[in-house]
Amino acid sequence: MVDTFLVPPKTVVDARGDSVAVEVSGTANRVFLLNLEITNIVEQESLDLSIYSSADGATWGPKPLAIFPQKFYRGPHPLLLDLTALSEVKFIRAHWK
Repeated sequence: MVDTFLVPPKTVVDARGDSVAVEVSGTANRVFLLNLEITNIVEQESLDLSIYSSADGATWGPKPLAIFPQKFYRGPHPLLLDLTALSEVKFIRAHWK
């Protein structure tokens, strides 16, 4: 089990950015519950959050593995990420805008 944050708590998003890489190669279960918790948001603004994968932690895939639906409101927003069929994925990271 991996119990970590892709995006650290209390992160203020005001520009595009990427999280640090999180290694998932040693996990027995390749299904992850990702939870996006929005605690504050500016009216008429949205958040786009995508999950990218890498085999080496340096070169990232051109397309995201998962995309949270665009969010405009506070609250928890869960998403399942199933890497069972993707044994080449060793690292994941978040990208936001």
